[in-house]
Amino acid sequence: MDHSGNVHKQARQASSLLVTRVVPIMLGLQLLLTLLIYPFLPDYIPSRWNETGPTASYETKWIYVSFMPIFSILLYLFVLVLLTIVVNKKPNLQERSAKKNEISRSILLFMMILQQSIFLITQVILLIVALRTGSRAIHSS
Repeated sequence: MDHSGNVHKQARQASSLLVTRVVPIMLGLQLLLTLLIYPFLPDYIPSRWNETGPTASYETKWIYVSFMPIFSILLYLFVLVLLTIVVNKKPNLQERSAKKNEISRSILLFMMILQQSIFLITQVILLIVALRTGSRAIHSS
């Protein structure tokens, strides 16, 4: 009795759950966090510094905080399209081709989780930096 088909089906269901639930939750958390902190940010936030320390340029807060969530969503959609192409690829009768297809799918899923984790952490760091910048501006005046 061959259980490998059942194992592959369970693995696909688990990875599908990641794509349909976990990653969108991470995206939602990133958006929610951004929306909650947005009113507390200063109107202009330093976005680049010179080698010697002074601020070289500023961004408006909506540009500063919206870049990462928008980029996250676009990259999520891009990887989702890639996953759809890999999944809907016509199955080849060769066992090796099926294994390559499954490996490609696993790599794409790992990339999706990894990139969303990195973007969520980066957005938290950017928001903390922006909040600290705003609080310094309030305390120095």
